[in-house]
Amino acid sequence: MKYKLLLFSLLGILIAQFSSVRAFDAGQIREIVNLPDYLAQFSPVVRPVDVFNQWEKSVVRTVEGAMLSPDGAQVAWYGEIRERVSGLPAVALCNHAFATLETYCYLLPDAVKSPSVLSWSHDGHYIFFTNERIESSANADLWVFSTPRGLLLNATNTNALASNVIPAYSSIAPTWDPFNSYLYFIRDLTQADGAANWELHRITSDQLETAFQRLSQDLLMQAGQVQTEIQSALDSADETRATRQAERQAYEGLQIPSDRQVPSPEEYVIDFTTVNALQVSQPAIASELIAPIAGLPAGSRLNDTYRETLFAPTELDQGGLMMALLLNNPADPEQAGLWLLDLTSATLMPFVMLENVRTLEPSWVQTITFTDLQWTADNTGILFTAYLEGQTVSYHNVYHQSLVTMTLDPVFKHAFTENENDFFSGDLSTQLIDVAFVLPSGEMIYFNRSLRNRLYSAPVPPVTHGADAVIIDLETNLAQQRRMPVSVGVDNHAVRVIVDFNLLTLQR
Repeated sequence: MKYKLLLFSLLGILIAQFSSVRAFDAGQIREIVNLPDYLAQFSPVVRPVDVFNQWEKSVVRTVEGAMLSPDGAQVAWYGEIRERVSGLPAVALCNHAFATLETYCYLLPDAVKSPSVLSWSHDGHYIFFTNERIESSANADLWVFSTPRGLLLNATNTNALASNVIPAYSSIAPTWDPFNSYLYFIRDLTQADGAANWELHRITSDQLETAFQRLSQDLLMQAGQVQTEIQSALDSADETRATRQAERQAYEGLQIPSDRQVPSPEEYVIDFTTVNALQVSQPAIASELIAPIAGLPAGSRLNDTYRETLFAPTELDQGGLMMALLLNNPADPEQAGLWLLDLTSATLMPFVMLENVRTLEPSWVQTITFTDLQWTADNTGILFTAYLEGQTVSYHNVYHQSLVTMTLDPVFKHAFTENENDFFSGDLSTQLIDVAFVLPSGEMIYFNRSLRNRLYSAPVPPVTHGADAVIIDLETNLAQQRRMPVSVGVDNHAVRVIVDFNLLTLQR
């Protein structure tokens, strides 16, 4: 493991020589729109076909968990759609292509009415999630959505999507390896009140493709058997094409070409997503067991709740050597921190512990909860976020752990007071981090919800002990939505960013 870490650091140094950081300014912002308002302009294609309700005549009502694809060509989310005539609601997983202004939604089965945070494959072909366990103690399955096919697959359970069978174990933290095209996930075998027992598994992209091909064939066979029963629903879908086309033509916002054109939903779903689609058994996928995860501290929790949001903070390096994990540990808080997982042996190595973070914060901080992480673009460091709580004061901070110098620094420099009651004195309350994201240029941008007409920026990697934030004044106020994760998508034409309920389009 140490050899791999050293090799990885040397590779990062070589890459870093060819990277540079340029200052961000408000002139790079081409457009800021309210994401739910933008998505509500386009009527979705909805599947599976329902002979009793005309979901084709639906509108997007709520948007949750929206995440951009890595190339910025698509945005996926889950939320409520509502049938225009009857007003009936349904929960769906939706996907929107910016270049074509097309939206496709898939009605979610009861088992996943509240998905976890969505994640993407690097090529935008797959979306991964689990069913959230905040509202239920039931074990979670791993779900995969194919954007080219418009199909939903249960990757860890062969029961039909409508099945109410509770899994024997949880499959959590789906994490994509862009180097090898693997989907890694953790199988949680922990028994009630027992020690944590995790296994590292992976599924290849070829296995996913084979499973979706089989599922498509099964649905095509079913479609031929029920063609008469669903004909009226298909006729309704044809009628609403004109409505969707009129909505696209009436759109007056910024349209940017995409390097990867996403096909129109009608081109690939209407023939085989039928009324009984939820009753079709799922193709079996035999995941590869890498090994039981060794070195896991007792009491570790990867999936945790923070402000009603389930997160599984994991991310792989670009070379597919190791996974970075943020562990919280209610039983032994000092075991919490940033850990590295060797993907060949499933061995955990502590990297940044809670005590390291504590030395960078005021002495009155009582609780530290790790919430989010990502590798830097040049693979020379890891950024992670913590939520810090005193007796009466709470705030976020972002830290950078260098793999080159092995130093830990906060990205932003705050004048922390030794008196908790004086913490929000002066302008500090408008400068603290609520949500942050990193641009391809290496600049970190963050948003403070108490002052919504500005952003702040600081360089990554940071200077020692952090940098004073640079103010970026905006011409409009940003909307707020605490449950929305931050995401960034980049191609040769533009950088798209989702922060709270805002969709920002930046000059590339």
